[in-house]
Amino acid sequence: MNGEYTHLNDTLRSISELKKSGLTSDELIAVLDVNDVVLDGAEPKLAEIFAARISKTTGDQLVPIVEKLRKQNDQPPIPTITPLSRIISDSLEHALDEAVISGKTTSITLWKNNWLKKNDKTNLFSNLVTVRPTTLTQFRLLPISGTHARSRTIRF
Repeated sequence: MNGEYTHLNDTLRSISELKKSGLTSDELIAVLDVNDVVLDGAEPKLAEIFAARISKTTGDQLVPIVEKLRKQNDQPPIPTITPLSRIISDSLEHALDEAVISGKTTSITLWKNNWLKKNDKTNLFSNLVTVRPTTLTQFRLLPISGTHARSRTIRF
């Protein structure tokens, strides 16, 4: 925006957290590669479902995605890191449970807004997300403006 680096503080904080985590650059790249597989598997179906208006039937369409994510074998190379598929499936399942209890789709909308970023050009959702450690043992998707880079240069 206006020629300023709008994500500079987020980037600096992420670098600081990565250094504190004790991961080597090779370990981080290995974790990101495993996470890319999870994203590549989940995003096309999520984009298809969320391209339409969220309705009472959206929850039924999302249940198979939760099951598919639970079956993925995406154990990161670091045993203390929770697999991304489990993080996504647990949070989505929680949103679906809340929708059933409340009878409203508000929790599904909140999940979508927290995990997906709308692509302005196609009105679909794309993988405009980055993986950022929130603790030493967990990674979480965060929406960003930009593109999901496949090639990375990471130096500590």
